[in-house]
Amino acid sequence: MYYQEDNFKVIGNIKVIESSKTTNIDQRIALLQDAAKAYRKSRVDFLTTHCEDQITLLKIQRTLDAESEGGYVGKSLEETLTKLLLARNKRAEEIRRAFRVSDKRYYWIKMQAFGELSDWIELEKLSKKSMIGYEPFVDVCLKHHKSVEAFKYLPKVLPANKVKYYVKAGRLEEASEIAMEQKDEHQLNYVQSRCGTANKTLVDKIQTMKQQLATKR
Repeated sequence: MYYQEDNFKVIGNIKVIESSKTTNIDQRIALLQDAAKAYRKSRVDFLTTHCEDQITLLKIQRTLDAESEGGYVGKSLEETLTKLLLARNKRAEEIRRAFRVSDKRYYWIKMQAFGELSDWIELEKLSKKSMIGYEPFVDVCLKHHKSVEAFKYLPKVLPANKVKYYVKAGRLEEASEIAMEQKDEHQLNYVQSRCGTANKTLVDKIQTMKQQLATKR
């Protein structure tokens, strides 16, 4: 009995490998269907479900390719959703529900897509009820060289991350002031290390801040 189940699992694995090597969508689906049958016989439920999900995704991608300029087949679920969002295709929401993508994961994908689209208005709307904090919003804006947009989210960053993110955004003086408010010499040293030789005024100011903290101990 166990020997038979192991054999079916091996057959399933072989079919999955074969499916990954073919570029023919119909053959890929057929091989994954064979793999799902083998995994079902081997009683490996999670592999059966994975194959079934892949088959569903491939069929959806085939339809999407037929309806558009193509490029969907073979992409991961996340890549498919991103591509749909970038195309402003409303089917993204439908597919997200079909694959039970969590609210948090889909929120993250949408945030990245709005950054790619340079749609800062939609990004700001999305941030109103953030599920992932505000650090990722700063990161997305800076990734696309939009420091002005990033500044909208900097004040909302967690206190423990504020100095780091103000430095990331190039706002060194404000970062030093936050570090001073937090009475954190380590963070002051961090900001000072990022000043460079050209910013002697700020270096001297931070040095004074550190001396003031030392006298208060």
